[in-house]
Amino acid sequence: MKHLIIALFLVSFVGCASDPKKVNVFDESDYILVKTDSFKSIIAKKIFTYKPDTARKLSIEYWDNGNIMQKEFSYKGLLEGSVETYTGDGKLFGTVTYHNGVVTDSK
Repeated sequence: MKHLIIALFLVSFVGCASDPKKVNVFDESDYILVKTDSFKSIIAKKIFTYKPDTARKLSIEYWDNGNIMQKEFSYKGLLEGSVETYTGDGKLFGTVTYHNGVVTDSK
């Protein structure tokens, strides 16, 4: 009986210690649209906020033709994660990665 109690304790402890689902703060589906800026009826920028933490933002800027110009994530006003820049015809031009507003990588 003593061994059974110890085994149950260890199983429950190991089960609680593992992370069942890692959070990805860069998953765009977890963001809610909070603001849209437009110029002459053309959407220029959309700003989204992260559902669990409103200090995180996603900003998407658009070319006049409606294609995405740039996507960027920020945390407490500082760039965080990848900033993707696109050409006017929608092709990825480059990616710069940030952590706390400081460039960590560029492609």
